[in-house]
This record gives sequence, structure tokens and C-alpha cells, in this order.
Amino acid sequence: MQAAVLGSFIKHRTERNWPTWSGRIEGETKARLLKKADDDAESSGRNLMPGHYLDAALRLVKDSSPEELAALANEWLIEKWSGEHPPGVSIQAGVSPEMYQFLKGLKRHLRGQRGAGSGGLILDVVSASVDRFLDAADEEGPFPPAR
Repeated sequence: MQAAVLGSFIKHRTERNWPTWSGRIEGETKARLLKKADDDAESSGRNLMPGHYLDAALRLVKDSSPEELAALANEWLIEKWSGEHPPGVSIQAGVSPEMYQFLKGLKRHLRGQRGAGSGGLILDVVSASVDRFLDAADEEGPFPPAR
């Protein structure tokens, strides 16, 4: 996971064309995301931002079918929320142009799946993707120093 975040960090630093995505994410997941980015920025000495993690997490699911994304979201809902739909909070994060387009097209991509029309499924997919990514990143421990 650290390699994926580092890849997003380097892309952001070298391409400098990352748009800001404004959307919604589950509140606890957002808090975890912000804390992880802050903790890893401190341990590594790099200017790691939440968008680097969001970008890396979405890259892992971007080629998934609508059914696979809905299954990811549903599994997460059952595990974290006992099947209830969580409240969302606003988030703004810089992501690569590719992931920005993925996020912008997610509603259309998920058409026909449970909750796609209301945007609830988008919140669930983004939250589940980030939460799963952070679970795996936590297993790797602190981000190593840049030098």
C-alpha cells in the first residue's frame, strides 16, 4: 500500500495537474484517512495528503465491474454498519485526472445497482475502497522516512 501511495505522491508532484474532487465519504473513514495521511507525512517527512491515499485506493478498484463494486460496498455495509446506510460527510481531495474521471463517471458506471441513483452507492463504494485500503496500509506500519 505504501508503494501505491508513493506512486500517487510522485505522480502528483511531477504532473501537477490533479483536479480537486468534491464528494461524500463516511465520517469515520474520512477521519481515518486524514489521520493516516498526517501520521505518514510525519513519519516519512513527505508532504503526503489524503488525496494520495484516495487516489491509490481507487486505482485498486477502478477496473471492477458494477457488480463487483456493489458487492464491495455491500460487504462493507454489512461489516461496518450492519447493513444500514451510513451518513456521509463532505470531502475535497486532489486526485489524478484518471481517478477524477473515474469518480465523475461512477454514477453512470453503477447504473442499475442498488442505490446508484441516490448517490448512496457512490458513498459506499468510495468509503469501502478507502477503508479497505487503510486496513491494508495499517498492517504495513508507519511510512518509512524519505531518506
